[in-house]
Amino acid sequence: MRKSLRIGPRGRRLGIALAAVLGLAGLLVGTGAKPASAESVGYVFLQNLQTGMCLASDGLFVYTESCAYDDSERWLLENTPSSSPNFALQSLESGYWLDSNSAGDLYALPGNGGSNQSWVWLYPNDDGLNAFQDVATGRWLDSDYAGNAYTSPGNGGTYQSWSVED
Repeated sequence: MRKSLRIGPRGRRLGIALAAVLGLAGLLVGTGAKPASAESVGYVFLQNLQTGMCLASDGLFVYTESCAYDDSERWLLENTPSSSPNFALQSLESGYWLDSNSAGDLYALPGNGGSNQSWVWLYPNDDGLNAFQDVATGRWLDSDYAGNAYTSPGNGGTYQSWSVED
């Protein structure tokens, strides 16, 4: 049975934001967004609020698809080895880490400990769910109904909002 880890007005788990992360507040675009606490969560599914589709990877390619809750959609959400309290997302299926560039391309690569593979986990976004911001680019995890996954400047919208489920 999956249980939601969403943090919203009712308040769920995940603790208090760390003061060290608050230094990144200047990069944040969403008005009420706060970094998540620095704790490893384990394997999760990320479901987009607007599209209802899950983030998936089949190697280097990252996309969204109808949620089947299989290994291609399961991501290890844990502290990054080199930039704690930020987080990394590692695909269970490929072992590759979620990565992006300043052009907005999103892909998965072998872990390299770089800041492009480091994400600030923001909650609650303007709609009370989660958002993920790339440390290197400042761009937010985003997607569309066509199944494309990418990053774009933060706007606090529902295409940049994700439920995190284990």
